[in-house]
Amino acid sequence: MAGSYRLVPLDDASTDEDEDLWYLATQVDDLFDDAGIRMMSYDEAFSGIESGGKLVAALVAGSPYNDPFTCYRFSVAVAPEHRRKGLAKRLIEDFVSFCESQGFAPEAWVVNESAMVPLLEDLGFSKTDEALWGY
Repeated sequence: MAGSYRLVPLDDASTDEDEDLWYLATQVDDLFDDAGIRMMSYDEAFSGIESGGKLVAALVAGSPYNDPFTCYRFSVAVAPEHRRKGLAKRLIEDFVSFCESQGFAPEAWVVNESAMVPLLEDLGFSKTDEALWGY
């Protein structure tokens, strides 16, 4: 991945003693709001990408059925000035690896089809419902 970007785990940021990580996690809601993507009640920050101390991309995930062994649904947001740099792909690949290691399947909740569909297809996802893509 390009020079000044760093993948950061956000899933334990609320309990982490690292203030920088906690600060990045507090930026997730704003990033999704700015991208026009509604976070679901079950979504929690999973991972992000920071540049210069600012969160520029994030992946949130959760189980809509309260059963993570059935599926884990995720959404991705990337700040407009950082798009087309492979950041969403890096976050999704990291998440898919996590899901595979835990034995469950990820599902993507797609809002912006023109941006996400080619990426999801490239990563092995296929459409399963009106806005859902399964791996």
